[in-house]
Parts: sequence; structure tokens; C-alpha cells
Amino acid sequence: MEVTPDHLQLRVCSVWDESFFADFARFGNEIAAEHPDGRYKIPETTNSFAQLLEPSREFAKNHFFEAYLLQDFSDSHSPKTIARLLVTLRTHEVRGETVCAGFFECRDHSEAASLLFEQARRFARIHGVSRVRTPIHGSFFHSYRHFHSRIDTEEAPFFGEPISQPYYTRLYQESGFYEVGKWHTVKISRAQSTQQFSSIFKRFFRSKAAPIKGIGKGHQLDSKAGALRVRKVDLSQWKRELGTLHSLLSESYSKMPDYEPIPLAEFQEAYEGFRHLLTPHLVFFLETQADQTPIGFVVSFMDPLPTLLAWERAQRLPSPLRTLASIWIFLRLKFPFFRRMLVVYIGKVERPELDVKGVTGLLGWQLTLNSLRYFSRNALICYLAENSPTYRSLPAGLKRVAEYTLYETKVTLTKD
Repeated sequence: MEVTPDHLQLRVCSVWDESFFADFARFGNEIAAEHPDGRYKIPETTNSFAQLLEPSREFAKNHFFEAYLLQDFSDSHSPKTIARLLVTLRTHEVRGETVCAGFFECRDHSEAASLLFEQARRFARIHGVSRVRTPIHGSFFHSYRHFHSRIDTEEAPFFGEPISQPYYTRLYQESGFYEVGKWHTVKISRAQSTQQFSSIFKRFFRSKAAPIKGIGKGHQLDSKAGALRVRKVDLSQWKRELGTLHSLLSESYSKMPDYEPIPLAEFQEAYEGFRHLLTPHLVFFLETQADQTPIGFVVSFMDPLPTLLAWERAQRLPSPLRTLASIWIFLRLKFPFFRRMLVVYIGKVERPELDVKGVTGLLGWQLTLNSLRYFSRNALICYLAENSPTYRSLPAGLKRVAEYTLYETKVTLTKD
């Protein structure tokens, strides 16, 4: 226990402690319950953090961490937790250049927030790192970004979307952080998608009358690559497919300012469970037909959040009802008709020697066709960086749904 000035006391944890993280999760759930959108957040449990921080986990093997719980002892008979924070630093192969400060939750209490973020700076100085970014919950590939504002108030939160208290922006700024990145989620209708991507698709095919049903078999594009094919993911070989996706994401996202590399084993462990949320028609790769070299990818799925929340509620039912409800919910998850589609990863890798054109259009057109199988009228393209080519190339008239931000503070390092 570290003692801070006045009535505040700081609990610090730097090794896995189940009791500490039970309190850590409990406070996060308390804060979420006070948010207008709190009902859309899946409750945290001790296991939520064990999956990252237990010593046997790949993430724990590759990171240093410290976690903080700040308690207010103004009433010594009933101390209250008022803030929490988890800071991590990658140690795998090359030391990370950024301390990631995540899982921040806090009462509207400037002193509490400043105290926790000063602990993050202290952690950075100890390890010789000159910047802290927040919120990054472990790493780029786990979860990050602050929810800034919802522009389309008719759209409910979706699976994985952060839920942040509205005063957090002010607490970040008062604690010495400034904005370093902005992202948008946009909504595209089936009609908009069809119009946009079919025109791009036709523009780059030599045979303008190429039958759509032949996409999966490969078609000649105006490129040195020859025929390309779209290959849907093989979920029976999910671990192998994660290897392909890891390679593509690492290459295509390597120039993003908040990117840090992740070992394949850690990536596979983090995304192993996603297999149960996916359908093969909505996750696919664009490959050269001659040698199966992947050059583009899409990862999308039908939003599972309503089903997962129903599952969480069903666990409170008496045993016979819980069993029946669980079967029904499982079927809803595996046959996700009429739900909105989430596009979470879409991208390509640069291959100058192939000079491939129209990759985004081909991926978008294939996604449009496949979404029809599930009667999805709209898709959310999630977390597009404001300065990214993909965001700037989107058709006019798309509705912005929400905006997200990332914050940074510099740390002064002392010379020995």
C-alpha cells in the first residue's frame, strides 16, 4: 500500500493477484452502471484480466505491468475506490517505445486522475520510456481509443465499442495529455455499398461483363498480378488463418502511429475465441491465384452484442430455463440473420511489383454480396483513422456514427 497526500491511498499491484483484480473489475462495473449506455457493456470479471495478466498468458510473458486502485479514506469507516488504471510496457524482443495506460475509470475527481497518471509517468521513467498514451488496454491489438462522442444517436453501442464517461476528456487534459489521433465509425447502407463498390469493381476488370458468381474462382484484373481470387476463411484451421491475418495486419498497419508489433503466439491467444463469432462468408482474403500470395483482407461479423448480453442475463435464470435460453441464444449467435454487420478490419498490403489496382473495390464488392446472405441492410465500418486513405476514399453521404480519440503525454527522462 502506497500512501498519498491527505485522505487518498493507492494500492499498487505488479504481479497477478486475483483478489486485487476482483476489486479492479468491481469498480469498473460500478462506473459503467452509472453511464447512460452502461447496459450495453458486458460486465467485467476477474477472468477479464486473468486472460491478460496471469503468468502463463502470452501477454504477461511479453509485458511489464502495474495496476492501481485509488481509495478515498475521508470516511475511515467506509473507504471508497474512486479511480483505477493499468499501465503496461512491451518487453518482447525490442522494448516498447510507449507505456500504454488503459482500463482507466474514475469518479469526476481531477486530483485522483492526476495522481494515477503521475504514477504512469513514474512507471515510464523507471523503464526509460518517454511517452504515455491512453487509453490503450494492454496493446494496439487488444483494445484502445477513448469514446469521444456519438453523432448518430439512433445507433446503439456495438460489440467492443468503448464506453467512456463524458468528463474523461477533461480529466485527460487536466492531467497533461493532448490528443494525438482521431477515428470514426461510419454507416453504409446496402444501396450505397452496391453503388460504390460495383462501379469500382467494373472499372478495374478487363472483362466488363465478368459474372459476379465467378469472383471466388479468380478473374483477370488490370495488374501484373494476373488472376486474383477471393478466399473465405477456413474456420476449421483458425490457428493457421490467424497466422496469415497476423502477417497481413502487421505489414499493413505498421505505419500507424499507435502500432507496436505483437508476437504471433500472443496474437493467436488474443483472437482464438473470435472463431465462435465468425461466419466464413464475412472473413476473407484476396490472393493471387498463381501462388496464393495474400494481398488484401476483410474481417467482419454480425454484431453479437445483443446475443452476448442476453447470454449474460440468462445465466441468472433457474437451471431449466437457463438451459433452454442458452440453446436459443447459441442458435442466434450461429445464425445471425437481420443483425447489423460490423467491419472491423479491411486493408491491403503494398506490393509495388504487382501493381494491383482496385483491391478496396473488390473487397468491398465481395463484402456487399456476402452480407446479402444475412439480410443486413446496413454495415458499420469501425474505427477508421481520420487521416487514413480508406477513410478519405469513402463515398460522400455516409453517416458518421461515432468519434474516438487517443491521448499522449511526454515524460522527461533524467540522465544518469
